[in-house]
Amino acid sequence: MTLEDAYDTVLAPIIKPDERYLDGSNDYFFGPNDDLANLDYDVGALLEFVVNHSPPLAKPRVVHVRSYIDNTPLPAVKVVNYRPKYTRSFYQGQTSDSGYIVILGSRVDDTVLVAGPGYLDTGQKRNSPYSWYSGVAAFDGSAVNRKYNTVYTASADGDSLEMTLDPIQGEYPAIPFADFDGISLDFRLRTMQAFPAIPTLQQLPDTGGVLDHSLVQDNNAYEATVAADDTSSTGTFRVWAVDDSADTFFFDTDFQSVALSDPLEINELFGGEHNPTLSLDTTIANLERVTVMATRYPPLREGIAPDALQAGHVHHLDLYPQTDLGAESSLAIHYDDSDLALADSTAEALLSVFRWDRQIGQWLEQPSILDTALNLVTASLDQDGTYALFTVDTPTGIDDDQGESPLPRGFRLEQNYPNPFNATTTISFALTRRSNVTLQVYNALGQTTRTLARGIMSAGVHSIVWDGTNEHGDVVASGVYFYRLTTDNATATKKMLLLK
Repeated sequence: MTLEDAYDTVLAPIIKPDERYLDGSNDYFFGPNDDLANLDYDVGALLEFVVNHSPPLAKPRVVHVRSYIDNTPLPAVKVVNYRPKYTRSFYQGQTSDSGYIVILGSRVDDTVLVAGPGYLDTGQKRNSPYSWYSGVAAFDGSAVNRKYNTVYTASADGDSLEMTLDPIQGEYPAIPFADFDGISLDFRLRTMQAFPAIPTLQQLPDTGGVLDHSLVQDNNAYEATVAADDTSSTGTFRVWAVDDSADTFFFDTDFQSVALSDPLEINELFGGEHNPTLSLDTTIANLERVTVMATRYPPLREGIAPDALQAGHVHHLDLYPQTDLGAESSLAIHYDDSDLALADSTAEALLSVFRWDRQIGQWLEQPSILDTALNLVTASLDQDGTYALFTVDTPTGIDDDQGESPLPRGFRLEQNYPNPFNATTTISFALTRRSNVTLQVYNALGQTTRTLARGIMSAGVHSIVWDGTNEHGDVVASGVYFYRLTTDNATATKKMLLLK
């Protein structure tokens, strides 16, 4: 099919009648015999039909989201348009810096769900890293689900909607997990403290419909078992909970669960809203299913500095069966500039991938490569689990009044400064204890350009200058270089740019 034809046609898959709400509409196909009792059509095949170029009957509608606290706009909150007739949710994107979003093709009886961490404006910080806003309303002004949420419609046909939301009361950060055992998938939720009441869990497949699951509580953990057939697709887990004021709120965890026979099949899972790239080593064998989940809901922060910012989604990766990920597996997590709107200009350079250790119950920093042009941070994968982006804590340096350097809080490799650089640049790192250290520079081909340090170093903050030369003292060419710090128990890698 040519590119010109692609604008005139749409390919739609044949699906089973019980996978969708059947009401006589024309966005699904029964099959060649139209006999629901004898299904003989080719499930999964694509049908091609011509698109009508006339404009849609449904008009665009505008949603404006504000904070109840000070009536300021709420940017970067997720907006979903839910159509009760088909029990389907349509992701619309995020509100702009001014709190607006335009929804196309909606109907007056559709329901709008908005949820997000609630960044206010660039001059204000959130009261808590666990801040969360959510609200539900229909374009006719009904379906308000929180006491302080107010909804205003500009006209009788509901062509615009203004929602004023209050944040949840109390701090209830959580991390979602998925564990597949070959028969069913266990959805688990680990929280900082128990909710005032046991939450309810809905599963919303992208093909339509709503599946309700009962969560079982174990102190500050919750669990529900989902049949394997119900997760062999994409969709959303929606948790409904109540806060300290007994008001209802919700948060979403989107999922993809893929049965596969070739590791190459799962590259670029969650390519749309979430934008991570999952790359598995092609030597992996016997991998049957990959499940990836993503949420914007505030996570637990054990192991994270109090002032650190979290950027992008929290991602959970589950592999079945558990397998060695090889040497070439990696996860690249995307972040938006709005995630760092409350921070100074140095915050982006401090982003790093962290993995949640379920045994010790805290985040552990992973060796990461930051790409500020594409807003990506990439880390090697040696196991499945939960991953997120946080800004790392910066060492305080030497206190001249005391005459000695305080011990840093953790192992740290800093971004070189300046970067990009012309002649020389400084690489700083922090050690929590005496260690055998190697600091090397590599070119874009992975070849060693220069060894800057090798030997035993004491605990504390260290800085080393690279003058842009190789082992023979020759000046190297302009381009991208990597520097890697290796100690007795940790490794970190960062990227720098030499310009002449």
